[in-house]
Amino acid sequence: MEASGNATVYSFTLVHRGAGPFQEEAPYALVAAALAEDPKHCVLLANTVDIPNEELRIGMPVRIAFEDIEGEDTTLWRVGPA
Repeated sequence: MEASGNATVYSFTLVHRGAGPFQEEAPYALVAAALAEDPKHCVLLANTVDIPNEELRIGMPVRIAFEDIEGEDTTLWRVGPA
């Protein structure tokens, strides 16, 4: 089954003191988002993109976004506005 990329904020926390390379990004949100397909209550953890911390709400619809890390062979998923 292919996932649609649609999800709902299940929970979140604001990180005020990031570790390592994330120090410069603090404060940032770490979001637990439940995929719309809910195959077995699939919840993923991700940072946000294009969502101000003060606008985050439990139950908020979001969309999975992907971010390639420059200079590395790594892609991270993020949650952005739906």
